[in-house]
Amino acid sequence: EAAQIGIDQSKEANSDGEHALVEELKAKVSLLEAQLARARTCISSLANDEEGSSSGSCSDDEEKITRTVTKISNKSKPDNDTYYFSSYSNTSIHETMLRDTVRTAGYESAILSNSDTLFRNKIVLDIGCGTGVLSMFCAKAGAKKVIAVDNSDILVQAKENVKLNGFDDVIICVRGKIETLIQTNGLPLEKGETVDVLVSEWMGYALFFETMLPSVMVARDAIMTPRTGTMYPNIAKVFLEGTNDKERLAYWDNVHGLNMAPMRDR
Repeated sequence: EAAQIGIDQSKEANSDGEHALVEELKAKVSLLEAQLARARTCISSLANDEEGSSSGSCSDDEEKITRTVTKISNKSKPDNDTYYFSSYSNTSIHETMLRDTVRTAGYESAILSNSDTLFRNKIVLDIGCGTGVLSMFCAKAGAKKVIAVDNSDILVQAKENVKLNGFDDVIICVRGKIETLIQTNGLPLEKGETVDVLVSEWMGYALFFETMLPSVMVARDAIMTPRTGTMYPNIAKVFLEGTNDKERLAYWDNVHGLNMAPMRDR
């Protein structure tokens, strides 16, 4: 009987200990949840406070931590512009475009065949100049000034290409977004000077994929010569045709003798 009492007391002590541990863990969880809530408030406050002044909702240590986290987060998440322009720093994408001889030759023919009427002694703006190929076509057509704008690292090679081909006395390469350059008067235009011809290869998949057209429209409305100014290209057509892709979907029924139909349903 004494042994049984000892066992019961031991169980009761263990139960009390477990209960105390559970209560301690609950208290720690509540504390962490409160700290997390304050951290969220701090981050929100700092994000909305351009001058970085504290709103009084967080301590100095909390503010320091949240500022550090926000700074690291901002560095690790490039914005859309960074992704977009970085992609055009690679040689491969420009090689792919230049090897599209139908497109490149189409621009070359359109520019050179209208050299006397549209390009000779004119000011030309090339938006998204890349390697500078269209700018050099315009220089060959007799333009008196060509402003080649790009916001990617490829502009370094564009400058070298321009100089190598002897057009550095006509073509001026400018780094930046066209909207920003217009707002800050960052383009090499004299007071009252406007652009006679706006050249750009803005088209992407399904015509509008690259979303570069709005930038071209900004330049058109802001600095293209009224009434007599023109754009290359200034008209585009989209042709759509319906299609049946049953053969591609049926592929999943027999992949090297294996049925992968669930892939078709994703």
